[in-house]
Amino acid sequence: MHKGGGMKSKGFFIAAALLCSWTLSATAQVHRCSDAKGHLTYSDQPCAADQAAAQLEQRKPAETVQQERAEAAQARQRNALQSTEPPVPGVSSRSGTAMAPITVAQNRPDCRAAQKELEFVSSIRTLSDTEKRSRMNGAISGVNAACGTNTPLLQEPPPRVVRQIVITRCEDKFCYDEQGAAYGRNGSNVLAAPDGQMCTGVGKTWTCQ
Repeated sequence: MHKGGGMKSKGFFIAAALLCSWTLSATAQVHRCSDAKGHLTYSDQPCAADQAAAQLEQRKPAETVQQERAEAAQARQRNALQSTEPPVPGVSSRSGTAMAPITVAQNRPDCRAAQKELEFVSSIRTLSDTEKRSRMNGAISGVNAACGTNTPLLQEPPPRVVRQIVITRCEDKFCYDEQGAAYGRNGSNVLAAPDGQMCTGVGKTWTCQ
């Protein structure tokens, strides 16, 4: 009996040693298998179909733990730098949308100068639509080049649709075309169409644009 107990103890220590070596391995997956008699074995291979199986959780290698700690420290440093960066002139944070992170280029003098130029051009009210759009696009291109942004340029508005209508009758405040649509009277020679177009003419034929 004593001899049998010694063999069991020896087998237990061997299994424990194998378990420790597998647990410390970076790639080993340790499977604990139990047969019908309750005998335990440890292996890096899955247990047999007639054995009770359990996969032991392995420890992370020291290199993995150090890498995860370094990545977390870098993330905290990036968040700290972004929270202390000064605001860019001309950029408002009052809107409900989230602002993009400020880049290094946006803190340069040439970037700030380009943004001020864009603010100045956008504030001009004496330019025609075509000239205003041209100068705005030039200022936007300057901001994109100096600040590393990608703001789209202003596009030309769609061409106005010109159509002819025939007015069949008029009253004090409205005139009506052949389909019965009402046009508000804005003087003797101007009508306001239902879609917002202004119509001019004399007699029955009018031009709306």
